[in-house]
Amino acid sequence: MSSAIELIHHMHAHRRWFREKILAGAATLASDELRKPFAMGPGSVFATLVHCWGAETAWINALERVDPATKLLGADAFPSLDALLAKWKDTDARWDGYLARLTERELGQAVVRVRDGKSYTTSV
Repeated sequence: MSSAIELIHHMHAHRRWFREKILAGAATLASDELRKPFAMGPGSVFATLVHCWGAETAWINALERVDPATKLLGADAFPSLDALLAKWKDTDARWDGYLARLTERELGQAVVRVRDGKSYTTSV
């Protein structure tokens, strides 16, 4: 990689590729299988996927300075995997736009993410 921006683009492309593999596997499950409770993490495959979408949304909100205190939604906010995928498509479009505009100069800027009332500051 010749620049930090190229590395970031590469990492996001890998994240998206990996996520698509996971979603393809999840799409083979029936709704009751997706939502079957298990005693780990968010509590089901579907809830884990909703959490992952929520994390991507929370961070793009913080980076775009839209809502640094985005609250993550629960699995009950989505009636189906298709509904979640539609929202994820919107989030992906935001990430694509943000990454297309991102410059090396911005990488050192501070970004704040608020979680449970506590502020966390990191660099872009």
